[in-house]
Formats: sequence, C-alpha cells, structure tokens
Amino acid sequence: MNIRLPNMVLTCVGAVLFGAVSITMAGEIVQVKNTTELGLDYTLSDLILYGEWGQKLVVKAPGDPTDDVDIEPGGTRIFDAGFEVTSYFISTQIGASELESYVLQVTQQQPRKIGMIFDPDGLEEVCLAIDHTVAPFDPFPDGQQLWVEAGTAYYDYPPTEAVPGWFVGTYCDFENGGVTNPYSDGWIQIANSDAQVTVVPEPTMLSLVTFAGLLLLRRCRA
Repeated sequence: MNIRLPNMVLTCVGAVLFGAVSITMAGEIVQVKNTTELGLDYTLSDLILYGEWGQKLVVKAPGDPTDDVDIEPGGTRIFDAGFEVTSYFISTQIGASELESYVLQVTQQQPRKIGMIFDPDGLEEVCLAIDHTVAPFDPFPDGQQLWVEAGTAYYDYPPTEAVPGWFVGTYCDFENGGVTNPYSDGWIQIANSDAQVTVVPEPTMLSLVTFAGLLLLRRCRA
C-alpha cells in the first residue's frame, strides 16, 4: 500500500531540517578589552585568527602599523571570525618594540589576560606561545624575569619548576600559526599587557535560525 504525503508536509520537513543544519555552521567572535587601571590606551597591533580546518583571518596584519588600533581604557573591540577559533596571534606596541604572543588550544572560557615578553638584553626577538588550557590564568607581574632553557620557561634559576603551558621561541609563524626555534639559556622579562581576550559564539546565529524555524512551523500548521 503506497502512502503519498502532501507536498506542503514534505516542504516543511525539508525547510526545518535545513534550519537545524545551519546552526552547526555558526562562527565565533573575538573580544579584545583594555583593562588598564592607569588610564592608558592599549595599542592592538597584530591580530590573526586560525581555525581547526585551516581557516585564517588576518584582522590586523604583522608589520603594518597603519592598521593598528588604540583601545581606550575600559573599551572593547569586537572582531567577527566567521569560524571556530582554535588559536590566534596578538601583539601590542610598547615603546619601539612590538611584543607577540600566540595562544593555542583556545576554548570558550572566561576572559583571559594575555602575557607578553621580551629579551631584557635586547639580543633576540622572542615570541611566547601559550596553551590556553594549562597556562597560568593571569600573566606574571610587570618586570618579572624568567629563565628559559630549550624553549621552556622556569620560575627559578637554577631551573627546577617549569611554567605550565608556556613555550618561548624566536620565530613567529604567521602563515600557519605557531612559534618555533626554541629560545635557550637566557632571561625573558614580562611586559605589562592590559589586553583581555574573550572568544565567544556569535550571539545572533542561533536566534535567527530559531526564528526562521518557528515561522516555517507556523506556516505548515496553517
């Protein structure tokens, strides 16, 4: 016995399923906030976002000071990635130096302040890679020095206790995302960073799809 469903029913089922699939394609936004207590602007110099499937979005390009943006005290800038962000480069300009940090294993957590480092002897350009899942929640105090061997930062010297989730290198791979060439047998110094970064889902995607689904269901029932 063959049963033929009305065309209206088939159309409604297909439309509702399409809306459900669209939910999984939602991207994320990145919020950068200036948390300074000194009344100073924060200069956002570089911002490059990377996704799990090879996505890349250059928001603020390396080596291009013309696209730098100053964020006022307490202010926030919001950038739409359009995909799930798994890592990012961020840098700031302090004096004549540009300090780079690379954050990986990004998860949707509470806001994170980002550590920045430099070579106090001025001999090497250093980059900091931070594993978002295990690194210390807040950066170390401004001016604190840490000893580094083979890319691993230590709380003390001679080195006994490593800083979890930190890797110090001398090459920032902006093309693919990452820090390489381990820095070794030297000190790094913490520079005060007032950047607080939050990665969150796009707030409008789910509500738009849900609204469209409700309209379709109402039309189907009519």
